[in-house]
Amino acid sequence: YKLENKLSDNGLLKANVHVTAFDETNRPVHRYENINIYTQSVFYGIKYFNNYVSTRQPLSVNIIALDANEKLLNGPNALVTVVRKEWQSVIQESYGGKYRYVSNKVEQVVKQDNIQISGESSKFTFTPSINGEYEIRVSKPGSSSYVSNSFYAYGSGDADFTSFEVNNEGNVDI
Repeated sequence: YKLENKLSDNGLLKANVHVTAFDETNRPVHRYENINIYTQSVFYGIKYFNNYVSTRQPLSVNIIALDANEKLLNGPNALVTVVRKEWQSVIQESYGGKYRYVSNKVEQVVKQDNIQISGESSKFTFTPSINGEYEIRVSKPGSSSYVSNSFYAYGSGDADFTSFEVNNEGNVDI
């Protein structure tokens, strides 16, 4: 059985197969099988780090690559993207002439690099300059699928008017 192209680079798929055959006496014989389907040859990983970091301080992130047998790989390329999630808040008039805040999250790419993974020693360094929510994404170059880790950066005096969402009561949630 061949998988569709849209399923490629989706990680590990688990399939449950159920087959029934009938023997010579017309008695059913059932067989169940769980199958792992690997849709990619390289699996990327980001080592856990603190989700709250300081602005203007370099953040060093360890990145690894494994094969389907969970063996460490040397040499595969990875696209590392840092996205800052900005909030665009506006006041909108609703039905009945009432006004309310509406916040929309917009993703802005702040840094993007192609790196070569070499064992456990691959590091990616990024220095957040503005308060807010960030996400590091690691993917195979050219693929739309990725692994990610989100974090918040905060530093005194580094706030931007798009750093946080405004709720409907006019408060800023941090």
